[in-house]
Amino acid sequence: MAKTKDLKECKQAFQSAITENFDGMWLKDGFVEELIERYGLESLLYLCALTIQSHDSDGRYSRRNKEWAKSIDITENEFERRELEMNTHPAVLDGITDILLRRSRK
Repeated sequence: MAKTKDLKECKQAFQSAITENFDGMWLKDGFVEELIERYGLESLLYLCALTIQSHDSDGRYSRRNKEWAKSIDITENEFERRELEMNTHPAVLDGITDILLRRSRK
């Protein structure tokens, strides 16, 4: 797993890519491929899991993604977790998590 510093860089790139590729309704197809190549699928999923775990009571995350997120061991302390949480709308992050999880099963 990437170190916290690398995860911070990944988070910034991830959030920027979402902003650039989300038109308010739809995500552009294939935008995650460059992120996966650069940061790795594991790091992207880790950030999704960390964020979903931190907002477990938020009904905008699917039950399936909440259950998956609980299975991921988050090693950062509380301060680091807050720094790494994604600042992306929960419904958008839930959809991206679905895309990444499908990609991980290929």
